[in-house]
Amino acid sequence: MREHLRRTLSDPEVIRGSRQLPFRWLSAYRVMEPLDGEVAGWLEGALEVSADNLSRLPGTTVIACDNSGSMSWCTLSESSTLAPRDIAGTLGAVARRICDRSLVVVFADRVAEVHIPPGERVLAASRRIASTDVGGSTLAYHVLRHLIFEGIRADRLLVFTDMQIYGDAAWDANVDFTTLVRKYRRVVSRRSGPTSSTCSPTSTS
Repeated sequence: MREHLRRTLSDPEVIRGSRQLPFRWLSAYRVMEPLDGEVAGWLEGALEVSADNLSRLPGTTVIACDNSGSMSWCTLSESSTLAPRDIAGTLGAVARRICDRSLVVVFADRVAEVHIPPGERVLAASRRIASTDVGGSTLAYHVLRHLIFEGIRADRLLVFTDMQIYGDAAWDANVDFTTLVRKYRRVVSRRSGPTSSTCSPTSTS
């Protein structure tokens, strides 16, 4: 039975046909980790395979994960061990894995870039993302302000969050996320010249 399980969890065709969302592998891993480390390792490998099954994203991608307070207040269900922050971190790590070049940031009261070493596995990268403390609010406009200020050009922005994002009246009630997206497109993304070196190539080794 163990050999059958090992072969199943390492078969790319089986993983591709399973249609499991990436965080479901994380959920299974957390259940098995304290019970059977070997099986947990196979599940982590299945998460790696599931990421490799995805189509690559060309160009430069900015990946923004919500680490606000609401992302950790509760789990998905009474029987789940996963909070929304775990899912955002996992999806962010998977997205980084399939990008030609990427910049990973987390946001809440402020924004912070998350350095992920080349070749780091999805599970380790997801922990690194989810554990980065940036406060408790959901001020996603900080992501756009950071990109504009640093002049970081990207082909796409992926935002993983659990709720509507909002602005900060103490800063400027008339400027919100959508307004800053338009400004970013106008003043940064249309510039000619090289992409900021902040966005690094992603290694899949």
